[in-house]
Amino acid sequence: MDVFVLTINKVACEKMLKHLKVHGFNDVVVVDGVRPRTTKPTIRELHECICEGHYKCTEKFSKEGKHPRFIVFEDDCRFIVPDAYRKIMEAVDFLDARKGLKWGSLHVGHTPLGPIFPVRGTRSLCRTMAPYAAHCYILNGETARRLINILPKEKWKRPQMVEGLRQIPTFERFAFFPSIAIQNNNPKEMRWIVGDAVSYKTGVRFMETLAFTLTSLGCILLILAACVLLFGVVSRFKKKRASTSTSGTESPLQ
Repeated sequence: MDVFVLTINKVACEKMLKHLKVHGFNDVVVVDGVRPRTTKPTIRELHECICEGHYKCTEKFSKEGKHPRFIVFEDDCRFIVPDAYRKIMEAVDFLDARKGLKWGSLHVGHTPLGPIFPVRGTRSLCRTMAPYAAHCYILNGETARRLINILPKEKWKRPQMVEGLRQIPTFERFAFFPSIAIQNNNPKEMRWIVGDAVSYKTGVRFMETLAFTLTSLGCILLILAACVLLFGVVSRFKKKRASTSTSGTESPLQ
């Protein structure tokens, strides 16, 4: 698996490389991120710089990739489990081995903003309808090259890319559940809401619990609605059948 670290900060990059080495990642390629063009960039400009940096990683893989897939780390990513490399490779091998299962992305660091569903055969992965955060994710090589071909660089921006990777079919998006990687600092979007009063790990666990709970409730409500609908259809059919039977047995008027 090709390994990329996306960075614009030398010190943060050096810390990230040491962190990856501890967890068993070797042959790491550093990709220079995109710096804002102004000293006081707008939020939109910051987002576009982030997206362009991820585009550079995907483009580099599509041209120079040596393996069937690649993983991207932003320089503030940190694992919160031991032996992360083994866990990640086991997850990738599992997805590759499942017959009839096609996968495009695997979010190692994951904050769900939509429904999540279990994956049969494993307790560590889920299907994610609206994954958020791009500090650590894996792209299947075939998917990465397709993205480069269908989406020009100037359109590689939110909401199309990075969080959620909207060009990837919904049921080809997977994630670790629970997430095994977080960011060293709270993302700016989280700081806007709660400041630094809540840690990123706590925020992620809250969103995972919320997504799991709401998805479960949604499924229960759908099942109940289907049962009510089926009951109504069956009742109506029985009444119609009884009415037909009764009218058929009545004697004709003389």
